[in-house]
Amino acid sequence: MFGTTKQHPCTTHPLTRLACAAALVGAVTGSSQAQEPFLPAMAISDLQPGQAINENSVQLSNDGLHAVFLLSENFTQELFSASLSGDGMVRLNPDLANGGDVSVVNGVSRSVVPFQISSDSEQVVYIADQRSNDLFELFSVPITGGDAIRLSGDLPGGGDVGSIGSFEEFQITPDGQNVVYIAEQNVSTVSELFIVPITGGTPVQLSAQLAGAGSDVVDFQISPDGLNVVYLADQIDSDQFEIFSVPTAGGTAVPLNGELVSLGDVDAFEISSDSARVVYLADQNLFGHTELFSVAIAGGPATRLNGDFVDADGFSQVLTFQISPDGQTVAYVGDQDIDSTDEIFSVPILGGTPVRLNADLIDDGNVLQEFEISPDSQTLVYLADQTFVSDFELFSVPLAGGQVVQLSESGTPINLSQFLSSLPDNAFDISPDSQQVVFVAAFSSADGNLMSVPIGGGVVQSLDAVAPGEIPDDFQISLDGQSVLFRPTSSVANLFRVPIGGGTAE
Repeated sequence: MFGTTKQHPCTTHPLTRLACAAALVGAVTGSSQAQEPFLPAMAISDLQPGQAINENSVQLSNDGLHAVFLLSENFTQELFSASLSGDGMVRLNPDLANGGDVSVVNGVSRSVVPFQISSDSEQVVYIADQRSNDLFELFSVPITGGDAIRLSGDLPGGGDVGSIGSFEEFQITPDGQNVVYIAEQNVSTVSELFIVPITGGTPVQLSAQLAGAGSDVVDFQISPDGLNVVYLADQIDSDQFEIFSVPTAGGTAVPLNGELVSLGDVDAFEISSDSARVVYLADQNLFGHTELFSVAIAGGPATRLNGDFVDADGFSQVLTFQISPDGQTVAYVGDQDIDSTDEIFSVPILGGTPVRLNADLIDDGNVLQEFEISPDSQTLVYLADQTFVSDFELFSVPLAGGQVVQLSESGTPINLSQFLSSLPDNAFDISPDSQQVVFVAAFSSADGNLMSVPIGGGVVQSLDAVAPGEIPDDFQISLDGQSVLFRPTSSVANLFRVPIGGGTAE
């Protein structure tokens, strides 16, 4: 056990916070260890019979001093904080109303973590039906414990923070000083957008007047500089969703998308890292014909980014997109050049001629929607059955276009078509230094083989020799890009570390 916080590996070793948090879970829950994990166990606290930690809920504060997690007992879910110096854990929420939980509206059917830690590691914000069963409100509490302050104002009968139809309940601003949240705060059937100081105060409405009953704000993002909020709502016409930008300090909400055709909607959006542009998907010009657009965050003309579709009058569409980390380029997947064949393209965020990135596909081949741009914004990694139908392999290509390199070994596909529905979010990942790609090969619904390869191609290394064929979908690359952390399914209580270029697992 570590005697002081300064010696704790979660603060001194350059590992991902998620991996450290997972190590904490194994220690707190008292999981048996058949083999020594790479991190020593921390006896923070012994759980009582009937208590269980929601492992997916564990978050580590930015300063590395605390882990915050959900603990369930007797069908009641509550919020706890544990000091990583070994001082034990403390319940953050006060006593809950009978039937209450730290949870979101309809939390049983939606897997959403109902809390966030502020960037300064001082406060935890959470949603709970704390004061009355099925009345979901927003609270803030010091991460070390103390009085929980209600942030959301008085709600009308039937009103809640968040809504069943919302994608995002709340976010803490990047400076950690305020909380932006969705709530049925004025009318029980209308979800609107508000901002309030994280330590409490009077909420200020950010969204403009909505079309009426049944209209809602369903999603929002805070710009990286914290100056603006972009939100998605059927604000002007009920059931026609558009995006709007409003200053976090309050003011006039400006529509961002161009005029939509009848029944057209904005489907998704993302703010660039420099907070200058918003990229969005919408069937703006033709119903069912989803295209990609870019617009200044302050508003103005929207520029179409994708090229002309070969099936211009049908239902060809852009399926998904990503903005490069430097905010200069957008990559997207769609059947632009060949009807019903999904390929991947890149285009400057201000507009220009799109460049196809993938190599020629075999008949009936497609690029999957799962792709990733390297942290240095130079390379894109994608999955496609480019060579053999239904054998999805891993490829890399310069983001600006160029030579395509196969990263996975021929004959060892990432996964087969029958397992597409269970493909993990991190079937592959790029190291923070943009040098290596780690991926799960021969993935099935239960296992796979953990591999590593240089991003420009080269020798593929097996990383899971300690437990071949048993890697679940929760591996992580360390922050320094030198190690990979993983848990084999036969020993889920243990974390192992292996050099990213191959070697012995610890």
